[in-house]
Amino acid sequence: MKSKFFLPAKYKAAIVLLLMITMLLGGILLERHFFQKINSASTALFEDRLMPSTFVYHLTDFIHQRHRVVEKTILIPSSKPTAPTIDEISTYRQQMDSIMVAFQSTFLVKEEMMSLERLKTALKTYENVEQQLLSTPATDKNIKDLEFHLDAIRTELFMLSNIQTTVGKELLTDSDHVVATAYALNKFQISILIICCLIAQVFILRSKIVRSPIPQQPNLN
Repeated sequence: MKSKFFLPAKYKAAIVLLLMITMLLGGILLERHFFQKINSASTALFEDRLMPSTFVYHLTDFIHQRHRVVEKTILIPSSKPTAPTIDEISTYRQQMDSIMVAFQSTFLVKEEMMSLERLKTALKTYENVEQQLLSTPATDKNIKDLEFHLDAIRTELFMLSNIQTTVGKELLTDSDHVVATAYALNKFQISILIICCLIAQVFILRSKIVRSPIPQQPNLN
């Protein structure tokens, strides 16, 4: 006696096909999720790592050029601060301030935030000593103070540069993991779909009713 819960083979084939469609839709959604993660990582790599690296480069160049102008003014006895010199230093200062504002608008990790705050302090102190040197006769103490704060600025810029490299590598590693996971899931999905296709084919073949070409005689007993 057949069980009341028995399903014909054609219904089983339909269930397997429905499962395949569900897996395909799930795979599409997962791929979209992975693509979004890769896109986010690529965007972060450009906006939060590549751009800050450019900021660090320009800050390093500007502070170097700015310091050379100050050195030319205070180390050469016959040289005095002129309006063009003051304007040149002011231009470098404004450019660096703009870069610092742009830098702070990017995503900052904890170490980067702390280093950026130390850099702001060092730049402010450097500016104070710089103004003092340009407005009054230079002394050995002021010159040493200026060099000391310049070294502090260079140290923080070097640290910020290393942070961009480290975090950038982490983003690339995360992207590689996402790609590897997506590839593995894709292979798994293909394997399962092939198995489901074979199972559905078996059920479809079983659902065909094979009739005998010889008419069956009714049982007279």
